[in-house]
Amino acid sequence: EDEEEDGEEGSGHTRSLLWDELPDWGLSLVAGLSCCERLAEQDIWWQIRLGDDMLAGLPLPKYESWTYTSTHVPFHNHWPISSLIFALTHSLFSVPGLVVLRGVLCCLFFRLLLALRPRCRLRYPLAGFAFAVARHRLQLRPETFCVLVFLVLFLLPRPRGSPTLRLFPTPSLVVSAFLCVTLVTNTHFGMVPFIGLGSCI
Repeated sequence: EDEEEDGEEGSGHTRSLLWDELPDWGLSLVAGLSCCERLAEQDIWWQIRLGDDMLAGLPLPKYESWTYTSTHVPFHNHWPISSLIFALTHSLFSVPGLVVLRGVLCCLFFRLLLALRPRCRLRYPLAGFAFAVARHRLQLRPETFCVLVFLVLFLLPRPRGSPTLRLFPTPSLVVSAFLCVTLVTNTHFGMVPFIGLGSCI
């Protein structure tokens, strides 16, 4: 009987969690759908070309030779992960897949905004305001992945009762932050201004 009661309590708790998450994911889905528009990114095809070369087994490109504005000056590809994601999505699902990918990224962005302050009564209007301000930059660009990863930094687990700013962070927090920064470093060079932010978190 005790096991049956524990099972009923567990299932009830799960249903309660799912019901509580429903508004957050519903609004996030609406935000994502609002971004499923016609592609207007200026450099998406340039990114896809980089990714196509890597998918073809070629080394990281050092010269840009496929655009009429090419200066043939060597460059370092700081964003191989995002280029591969764009190229793989395009090769599998063509342009509609890219539109859906942008919607998914915007959906995750809004959901992570809501997760920053789960008990705040104003989190819905605040998240909506932040989303509206950032929406014009939430495109299929490498820095969009950076924004998502740095939001995850704020959500890394901390010991109960610990302040946001820690002089001596726990080892697990250091490792998690390091992995996030490493991921962003290989996604876009826009991580540079956020190194101080990551150290404070």
